[in-house]
Amino acid sequence: MISPSKYLISLLIIGFILTQSISTAASATKIKTKHRGHVTLSTAAQQLNTESIFAPDFLLGDPSDDYSFVNQRVHANYTANKYGSYSLVFDAQHDRNRFSESDSRINQLYFGFNLGKNLKIKVGKQRVLWGKGFTYIATDFINPPLDPSGLDLAKVGVTAISMDYIRKDYSVTAILTSEEKGVDSGGLKFAFSPLAGLDLDAVLYRAPSVGTAYGGSFSLDAGQVIHENLTNLVIFGSAATHEKSRYPQILSQADQAAIPGELGIEGNYNSGLLGAMYQATGTLSLTGEYYKIGDAYSSNDYSQILQPLADLDNPDREGFFNWLNVFSAYGRTQKEYVSLSVSKAPLTLIGNRFSDNLSLDVGMLRAKDDSYLFTFAATSAYWGRAEVIWRTTWTGGSKATEFATAPFNWYSEISVKIGF
Repeated sequence: MISPSKYLISLLIIGFILTQSISTAASATKIKTKHRGHVTLSTAAQQLNTESIFAPDFLLGDPSDDYSFVNQRVHANYTANKYGSYSLVFDAQHDRNRFSESDSRINQLYFGFNLGKNLKIKVGKQRVLWGKGFTYIATDFINPPLDPSGLDLAKVGVTAISMDYIRKDYSVTAILTSEEKGVDSGGLKFAFSPLAGLDLDAVLYRAPSVGTAYGGSFSLDAGQVIHENLTNLVIFGSAATHEKSRYPQILSQADQAAIPGELGIEGNYNSGLLGAMYQATGTLSLTGEYYKIGDAYSSNDYSQILQPLADLDNPDREGFFNWLNVFSAYGRTQKEYVSLSVSKAPLTLIGNRFSDNLSLDVGMLRAKDDSYLFTFAATSAYWGRAEVIWRTTWTGGSKATEFATAPFNWYSEISVKIGF
């Protein structure tokens, strides 16, 4: 059986050959292929939380190394596209982290082509967005979730074959992919707009990790659908249900530590999101979201796992170590979260080259009755094709809570994105 890496390399070679062949043919008919992309160079520093359950073992409780440069990244994105004919997308990154081995990965690598005016097919590692939402999408069971802390914004996809059939009033998307061995996962999305200002999605998906999953999402322009005085307000949401839990059950016995049990426990797991975005002015926007993950842990269940891990003097702490691999992403472990953000893009429109090319974003992600993450981002397009981004995240909350036990007190990253 071909390994995923060999498959992707083969796909890139085939896609490149096809792209060049089609480009040559297009040149002969005066139709040009458009090439675009960017390279992003990033470096990050943090103040280490030396009492974190995720901190490297040799730094636990040692405040002498609380400030450090922790990560450097090179991220490359390239797209070749001929409108109405084909596209090739390559997205990859290389990370060098002080506390772990260097990591190279391909986020997306697929070749897409059109069969007629309405049918599009994509083959390869791709990210297919199913549903509405920013911080969380209840109906997206296909893609690995984005890091909700915002530390890694790359869109990692899945190896799949997908098809889009697009008409004026509706579209249908189908996908076949794999979670274990061979093609074992697939689904359909039906998108339509019954009236101006209202977009609806219906999703059906089946995979070993979730069983049968289905749901829907919506996006509503309140100014068009409800009342003209609500212009610039967009309300969106999603709701879904699935059959198998994606989180290990908690196994606990008398006088023993709670340990992770099996995945895929059958049940009726209901998740949902409700959000709104308001364009207060031409440059100022406000976004708020509330979401609930049906198969995640309740606050009480999460607390009985986290507190022994966060207590470095607890003699039973070692018995909980298997949980460290379960909590791999912040903001996806408990049932309920609230997300708020304010964006000003651009900062001014006064003819000043610096402030007219500067965008600011402030956000907060809060676990209900628990802890929070704050983010601040500034993006400058002062140098044209060279975009500079500064993004900082810091944590807060009482001891032994989700975000307060993150491996950092603050994490700051500066990136330079060069387009071509």
